[in-house]
Amino acid sequence: MASTHKVAAIVMAAGASRRMGREHKLLAELAGTPMIVRVVDVLLESSVDSVTVVIGNRADEIQSLLQGCRVEVVHNPLYEKGLSESLKCGFSSLSADTSGALVVLAD
Repeated sequence: MASTHKVAAIVMAAGASRRMGREHKLLAELAGTPMIVRVVDVLLESSVDSVTVVIGNRADEIQSLLQGCRVEVVHNPLYEKGLSESLKCGFSSLSADTSGALVVLAD
């Protein structure tokens, strides 16, 4: 019997990556693939019904990397205020018929 529950993944990708040093960790490549793309690819191969990526810092670069991926990208203009603002953006973007959400740190 198929599940009637709709589960969304919300990827937190808005932070400034200050602790990483010069390189932004979501743009850093692992085996030739940027970290944010690796995370999104894994989620798209999972059984979640949708993937939403919340961006803020370096938004244009991250959004460019996700072009062509089956994700919804939501910009958090208040990303500097912390993770709670990104959570608000992510949850408010979900459709009304979403019954659960998986919050995923992009790193």
